[in-house]
Amino acid sequence: MEFNNHHTPIISLLLSIFSGIVSWLSLNDAQYFVSFCASIIALISGILAMRYYWYAGNEKRKNQLKSDKNGN
Repeated sequence: MEFNNHHTPIISLLLSIFSGIVSWLSLNDAQYFVSFCASIIALISGILAMRYYWYAGNEKRKNQLKSDKNGN
């Protein structure tokens, strides 16, 4: 009986590579990596928040100008 497990060597290779990388990294290196990723996420979040409030403020000013023109 022949089994068609053609993906087994690829999965084994990827697992070996992942295990090697994880064992190569120490806990300190992982802490620096996680801190770096968290700071990048916070930076992007701050930029997107500034962009949101910029556009929301502009929209509010436009609506206020329109209502002032229609009211006068």
